[in-house]
Amino acid sequence: MAKNTNINVRTTEDIKKGAGVILNGLGLNISSAVNLFLKQVINYRGIPFDLRLPNKETLHAMDDIENNRNLESADTVEEVFEKNTNLIP
Repeated sequence: MAKNTNINVRTTEDIKKGAGVILNGLGLNISSAVNLFLKQVINYRGIPFDLRLPNKETLHAMDDIENNRNLESADTVEEVFEKNTNLIP
């Protein structure tokens, strides 16, 4: 039988609460989710999702959001595409 060990993780209260709510809805607790993540690290032999630096366009959009600039709203996905024809493939 494998011997259990502890891992201490520092995060913000908001992240802990937000993740806890979502994980609870999935029938998991934070400890189980961390164990799933670590098992996937082993299976993938690395981080089990893409880690990328944002490009200039994304950085600009993030800056606009943080500074409440150039923001638009829409009530439906269809309205988003109508307003932004450049998003249509």
